[in-house]
Amino acid sequence: MISIPSKSDKQKSLLLDSLRILSWTVYKSENKNEKLKALELYKVFEKEWLEHEVHEMTLPELKEFVKELEYTEKELREIREKYYQNKPQNSSASGNSQQYQETAETDEPMY
Repeated sequence: MISIPSKSDKQKSLLLDSLRILSWTVYKSENKNEKLKALELYKVFEKEWLEHEVHEMTLPELKEFVKELEYTEKELREIREKYYQNKPQNSSASGNSQQYQETAETDEPMY
């Protein structure tokens, strides 16, 4: 079934993803001496991340939480954008020449 998110659902999703990226970056740095490799470490992180209270927050609560962390929504979007720009792309290895990318300005996929 196709689901079309509301604008507020999309905004909440983008904020959560930005916080996930920010959290993952710190988590990875704090646990770099662990014997777990990147993917294994991410699995540990993901379990903790999915249990975090942010997932139960409404959009207004999430926005307030972001303010309490002393970030702006724009800063989080920029962190997210930079992360995905710097992330190695697997599409060339799989033979897929198109890359999916969303822009913060339009929220439209760019192929």
